[in-house]
Amino acid sequence: MNYLKMRLITIMAILLVLSSTAFAEDVYISGFLQGLYGAGLDEDNPTPSELTAAETRLQLKLESYSDMAEFFGRLDFVYDGYDEPEYDWELREGYIKFRLGNYFDFKVGRQVLTWGTGDLIFINDLFAKDYVSFFVGRDDQYLKAPQDALRGAYYSPIGTFSLVYTPRFTPNRVPTGMRLSYFNPMAGDIVGGSDYFFEGRLPEAEIENGEIAGRFKRYFGTADFALYGYRGFYKNPEGFDPVAMRAYYPRLNVYGASIRMPIFEGIAWLEGGYYDSREDTDG
Repeated sequence: MNYLKMRLITIMAILLVLSSTAFAEDVYISGFLQGLYGAGLDEDNPTPSELTAAETRLQLKLESYSDMAEFFGRLDFVYDGYDEPEYDWELREGYIKFRLGNYFDFKVGRQVLTWGTGDLIFINDLFAKDYVSFFVGRDDQYLKAPQDALRGAYYSPIGTFSLVYTPRFTPNRVPTGMRLSYFNPMAGDIVGGSDYFFEGRLPEAEIENGEIAGRFKRYFGTADFALYGYRGFYKNPEGFDPVAMRAYYPRLNVYGASIRMPIFEGIAWLEGGYYDSREDTDG
């Protein structure tokens, strides 16, 4: 873990604590200590180690509430014993949530975002996922990756309008070949290790490359209906630059809808989306 990352996380954590204690009426601190260990059974696995996970994790959570705002922070410290043991930490969440009048609320900072019908269906949910956590068996809370974003909501008589702006594109966390192997179409085989380290080229850090996601949601009787829109990039590196010989994240628009309602003695839902690849209209 580099010094800049350590310094940034420390500053954000201190600011969160100071701001929460300055305005808080109720402050709650909690956490847990957890171990996760796993290994693969395939002796031909090309990754550096047969282990898939060998970590000890300490999570600290801060919640603070007042009439003015809500403060929330979640900080993870990890000892990772996979291959070459190392220490790391990550600010999973660190945001401020507040209201403006009776119809608007905002959430600003590092947060885990999700919407859609749920049950791991990610058609219109274009927020960052952590597929490495999914495959190695971490808790459900780690299946989504955090991103730095501004989320606003407007509650109107006809429904709720939500808008999320992420200034810096946040991709999915996918297998890179170091901990989990993957299929490499260039090699025509399942590969892993440092010789096949895989990482897509991120879009330039420019305003026009930010992500915008929107949702309109309302009830019709007992039916929960929603419309979605997204402007950004594919969350996995599905494009390939033949000149640089490197994968990248193509531009993407998504339009979709979902409905969820009780039926008979259960719940039924339907969700669909149209993926408009802006760099390949036929794709």
